[in-house]
Amino acid sequence: TIPISDAMTNAGECPFCYIERKTEDHMMDFVIGHGASYMENDIREMTDREGFCRAHFKKMFDYGNSLGNAWILKTMYMRHIEEMDKTFKNFKPDSSGKKGLFKKESFGNSIVDWINKRESTCFICTSVQNTFNAYMKTFFTMYKKDADFRKQVAETKGFCLDHFKVLLQGA
Repeated sequence: TIPISDAMTNAGECPFCYIERKTEDHMMDFVIGHGASYMENDIREMTDREGFCRAHFKKMFDYGNSLGNAWILKTMYMRHIEEMDKTFKNFKPDSSGKKGLFKKESFGNSIVDWINKRESTCFICTSVQNTFNAYMKTFFTMYKKDADFRKQVAETKGFCLDHFKVLLQGA
């Protein structure tokens, strides 16, 4: 409840953008920061499995922990190479695509599928989203039960369009 109240008071334009920024900063610090969680096997296993999106790879690089980035990349790419070898060894072009009068023949491609799977997850994005969802549940609980909080929400500058949509969906 404290981060939500803090966001309502200090956020500026959108309290939920503020919460997302703070959560992302916390996750960046958790992954690559002074806590050195990248040195823990269980955390590296999770980051190796989920990977990072392009935006968070860039932010990790900009964070400035070269040794931490190197260690994360080493173990993650070792996993990638292992998965790629397995995918390449089992690769068989799928020519079961059906051709019709107006349809192009389509082929499945297990290598493309593997790349799409690798690019579809990000440890930091997932963590931020899960934390944000928990904050949203807490927001609605606070809103239902606390008249002072409802007044605090009414006194904010409002919400960005994206977070306004999230509020409407939650309501």
